[in-house]
Amino acid sequence: FLQLIKWIKIGIPLPLRTINNKRSFVSIKNLVDFIIICLKHPSAANQIFLVCDQLPISSYELVKNLSYLLKKRPLLISFPEKILRMILIIFRKKDVARKILSSLEVNIDKNLDMLGWKPTQSTNDALEETAQYFLENEK
Repeated sequence: FLQLIKWIKIGIPLPLRTINNKRSFVSIKNLVDFIIICLKHPSAANQIFLVCDQLPISSYELVKNLSYLLKKRPLLISFPEKILRMILIIFRKKDVARKILSSLEVNIDKNLDMLGWKPTQSTNDALEETAQYFLENEK
């Protein structure tokens, strides 16, 4: 994630314009809020929960939003996903291919149904805080 922010900041063109995946993220505020709920709520005992922000976003949307927040023009180019995946695998970057091209959505209905919890911070607000922190602390 930090590397992606650095690439956006220095203006590296990213081949993600046509990537239509969905990824769930969790902000630190939502994670801490959920942990506090679990510590207090009796129904949370011995349960396994998945936690994420309310809405998943695509890699394309992530780069577009972060670019705007970093005050950079998004440099997104179209590139066939299958070819991009193969190139990354050839260069032994299978984990990078999985992270930026694959979908990973988390269902948090159990959190709402069992604990009455839903994320308090939106993904966009968390991205805004992240970008602001990066801009204030970049070296």
